[in-house]
Amino acid sequence: MSFAKVAIVGNLGQDPESRYLQSGQLVVSFSMAAQGFFRSGGGERATTWFRVSAFGEQAERLANMVQKGYIAKGRQLYVEGQMEARQYTGNDGQQRTSLDVRLSDWQFIGNNQQNQQGGQGGGNFQNRRNDGDFDPSQGGSQYSGSQYNDDQFGSGDPSDMNDVPF
Repeated sequence: MSFAKVAIVGNLGQDPESRYLQSGQLVVSFSMAAQGFFRSGGGERATTWFRVSAFGEQAERLANMVQKGYIAKGRQLYVEGQMEARQYTGNDGQQRTSLDVRLSDWQFIGNNQQNQQGGQGGGNFQNRRNDGDFDPSQGGSQYSGSQYNDDQFGSGDPSDMNDVPF
């Protein structure tokens, strides 16, 4: 078996939507925009859109954070998951590609205040205990065994939030 695993740092393009499958399993879905590192000849950065879906325990955790107001449109997140490119025909009859990601891990980037102001929180990965006694508005809360000890993204060129189409 093979699959494509991706790691994305980007902003939510819409508020997450929750629904239940016929089996009763919760699914939380949202669109996420990420900008490329390279600029075109006109100085523009390409924005790539992903459709992210979470199931099971990850969906429950996301739904809880949405309900508490910590996750909404514009919020910056780090997500990992399996990606699949899916072809479909749009309403206009044109062939399109959807980049679908089945979420396996996620964490906050920056803090809620920075995200509401459109600021960048890149590089704000912080280790925190997952004991339920945390404040996501302080940034860096994570939900898996992944540990980030280095400032992996803070040294890069910060993108301009005015370039993001939401």
